[in-house]
Amino acid sequence: MNLLQRFKDGASRVTEKAQNSVEIGKLNSRISDIEHEMELEFMKMGKLFYEGYRSMHICTRCETTL
Repeated sequence: MNLLQRFKDGASRVTEKAQNSVEIGKLNSRISDIEHEMELEFMKMGKLFYEGYRSMHICTRCETTL
């Protein structure tokens, strides 16, 4: 009887560890997705800042040449 209980306990631990591994995989995947979204948003921000800087620089040039 003791041996059977040990097998059940072992199987239960294996199942729990497998579930934890799956959950960790899902979380890592979500983190990766969020990091990718952040990269895209930072890229958009950079483009907007650059366009703003460029337009200010062009306007400054226009004023000095007039």
